[in-house]
Amino acid sequence: TPQAHADRLAFLVRVFTRQTINSLMESEHVDSRGRKKRHRLLLMLDEFPKLGSLPFLENAMGEMAGYGITAHLICQSFNDVFSKYGDRTPLFDNMHITAAFATSEPTSIEKVVRRAGKALEMRESFSDPRTLFGRAHRSTSQSEQQRYILSEEDVRGLDDRKQFLFVNNCKPILADKIRYYEEPFFQDRTGDYFHGVPATVRQSRGKADLPGTASIDWKGVRPVKAAPAPHQAITPIEVPAQAAPPEAIDADEYLAPQSIDSLRPAEDDSLPGAA
Repeated sequence: TPQAHADRLAFLVRVFTRQTINSLMESEHVDSRGRKKRHRLLLMLDEFPKLGSLPFLENAMGEMAGYGITAHLICQSFNDVFSKYGDRTPLFDNMHITAAFATSEPTSIEKVVRRAGKALEMRESFSDPRTLFGRAHRSTSQSEQQRYILSEEDVRGLDDRKQFLFVNNCKPILADKIRYYEEPFFQDRTGDYFHGVPATVRQSRGKADLPGTASIDWKGVRPVKAAPAPHQAITPIEVPAQAAPPEAIDADEYLAPQSIDSLRPAEDDSLPGAA
């Protein structure tokens, strides 16, 4: 996605990601439509902090592996994640492998140094007591001291072809960074981007696994009680329109005093107060 459209399309990517996770995490062996799971899913989210906060992904990280889903989250620094999920997010706690590269951001350097852990080393200390008479004997003592395996300079000055790998149940690894466009296995597929050679697209000969008919969960379910009768529409009362004065009658004759007197009710002598 071009950077100019990243903010506009982030909502669609969030919706697509949530639908994918919800569909595949309903059962361990079949998806939401009853189809058997034949492959594992690698959820590759590059620059995923730009998608905004994904609470459903944060909550599902600890259980995704049991449903055949592996998430590969890529970010520029720890601060990018903390700005969306807070500094106490469990996202990093559920990651089996963490890769780190050279950085100059202080928070990221501190996190990498702490992830590498500490080691014990023997340190010797010497003391030369001073005396007024005679020759003093020099004393030597040894003690175990803890120190971080990596220093800040090690992380900041890491070679661009190297990377740190932190794997659970394994010691920290200083590994070589693999660039896919330099590997012979991928060169025939990637082409030469810098010289205008396009990549080669290969498609398998097998049939595509087209989605079936979507199931409706509430289809055939009876309501607990009968639905209320629909409201009857109120028929508006038709008010007859008053006839307009004929054009043949003159306005002065139409508003004559005798015409107005004919509209007044007749006086009833039986009414109280009548003359």
